[in-house]
Amino acid sequence: MQLELLIRDEQALKREIERRCGMPIEVVVTDNSSSLMSYRPGRRGAPAKLRIHRMFLGAEPPVMDALGRWLSGKRDGESPRIIDGFIERHRHLIRDREARPVRVETLGTYFDLNALFDEMNAKWFEGRIA
Repeated sequence: MQLELLIRDEQALKREIERRCGMPIEVVVTDNSSSLMSYRPGRRGAPAKLRIHRMFLGAEPPVMDALGRWLSGKRDGESPRIIDGFIERHRHLIRDREARPVRVETLGTYFDLNALFDEMNAKWFEGRIA
């Protein structure tokens, strides 16, 4: 069995996708952790737009064929399964989602919850609650 590594750059990926789907398309390679592919059809002469995870830079020909069929609207039952299988096999390339800082607003219309907390903490807990 021969191991074949298919690592493309963004332009090579764009050419491959355009060849397989038969239309001009703007391709942006992302490192998103949740939205791995998003597609917007072309409008009024503008090319279609595809945002796609960087894992697809190494996609095998059958995956590229399935992607081309899916983008061109020739959606058979097989193409989504091929694409989903590829994503599942390459899930380790998806970076972990970073936790977003939470901003807590304590000042409301009628009460300042932080002031109430400070008051209760001092009165009942001698300031021990952090």
